[in-house]
Amino acid sequence: MTNEYYGARPVGPLLVGNQPLPHSAETELAVLGCILQEPERTADACSVLTSESFYIPLHRMLWDACEAVLKRGQAFDLITLSDQLEAEGQLDVIGGMEFLRATRNAVPTIANIDTYIRKVLNLHNARKAIAHATDLVGKLYESGADDVPAILGEAEQGITNIGGSVVDKGFVHVSKILPQSTKIIQGIADHDPEYLGIQTGLKGIDDVIMGFKPGELVVLAARPSIGKTALALNIMKRMALFKSISVPVGIFSFEMGQEMIGLRLIIEDAQIDLKKLHQGRAPAGWIEDLEETTARLNNSPIYIYDGKRDVSSVRRHSRKLVKECGASAIFIDYIQLIKGDGGKKGDNREQEVAKISSDLKDLAKELHIPVIVLAQLGRAAEGQDAKMSHIRESGAIEQDADVVLLLQRTREADDEETAKAAAAGNGIEAKVQIGKNRNGPTGSADLIYFPQFTMFSDPSRILDEDLPI
Repeated sequence: MTNEYYGARPVGPLLVGNQPLPHSAETELAVLGCILQEPERTADACSVLTSESFYIPLHRMLWDACEAVLKRGQAFDLITLSDQLEAEGQLDVIGGMEFLRATRNAVPTIANIDTYIRKVLNLHNARKAIAHATDLVGKLYESGADDVPAILGEAEQGITNIGGSVVDKGFVHVSKILPQSTKIIQGIADHDPEYLGIQTGLKGIDDVIMGFKPGELVVLAARPSIGKTALALNIMKRMALFKSISVPVGIFSFEMGQEMIGLRLIIEDAQIDLKKLHQGRAPAGWIEDLEETTARLNNSPIYIYDGKRDVSSVRRHSRKLVKECGASAIFIDYIQLIKGDGGKKGDNREQEVAKISSDLKDLAKELHIPVIVLAQLGRAAEGQDAKMSHIRESGAIEQDADVVLLLQRTREADDEETAKAAAAGNGIEAKVQIGKNRNGPTGSADLIYFPQFTMFSDPSRILDEDLPI
């Protein structure tokens, strides 16, 4: 093999100082050598590569010729490969049969082919990242100040896609899938938490949806002042504090500040009635209850964000929370308050919300955690059973969602009996309609709401194993 071959001009632009982009000619050659040695045993492994995976032009030529032979269904050997190269007028370009033989003998064994492939893929990703960063620099120089958040969000998503890209595995025979599918069914039958998703801590809801699953977009919708934030916080606190669940969780609070979220958590957990406290009718022992609750929440894996409302910030901080704190679920209060990254000119708010909804669904899949998004229902939902079509501003929300929970109850101001029940501390009847459950049945769950504590509870008794840690 000639020195001129190794000195071949690399594919793509050169960096400052005439430095070629990251690559390894020797590793690319090793992959090709494995293919030429035993094509039957290496073709499947090499199916993860593309022509763009190779940086050296001659390696790309040889790879393309190998693919052409395989696509025709011909027996693969040096003769058929040389015929293909000759037909394309490239045999002499790469150095003829001598080059093919030298390539086949470039490695003594195919045992390390997976290592070679991984290195080639990693270097290809490095080149893609450099190209992405170069493109980012150009866009930032040309952009206006208002365009920067959208450009940065797009850049972050692009880098994530490069680093987390998965290979298209193609068709898989059903026999290879069934064992895991059977395991899932058995896990559900055995009430194995790994297969039930993250439980909400509210039995009525969990009985229908079997918990929030990784990758799901869950929408919790209600009319204003019905208690959707309270219900979300109740579920979030149960996820973090119940012994049977106990996972890190985070909430993006765009309607109220961090201090108010903390106040809500304390009131619900310690069951402190602020009205009675203000009137000097605090129950005995309330200070001890407050201290106990505060200590418990101080040690809980609950994280609160009340910063920027744009979807780029949601994506960025969600990734960070999952990476640094191991968050297993993200709550967002609420979707109609989120700003988009700036879509096409002429897009209306409905189109913007549709894009935000799609972005949040992609985020759930990317992070492999449930993303629970609160949403407001329109005025049409007043005085009747809530429907998914009542979700404000975009029908795309219900389309993207895997699970839709519709919270409804009678307001105290709208009904005298309800007001009396609330004043007596007896709680108010509420219901969650499971309007959509992509991976299971729909139905409803009855709840009791105690407005003085902003607390939802199952009508049934909480089990001992679900007591707070």
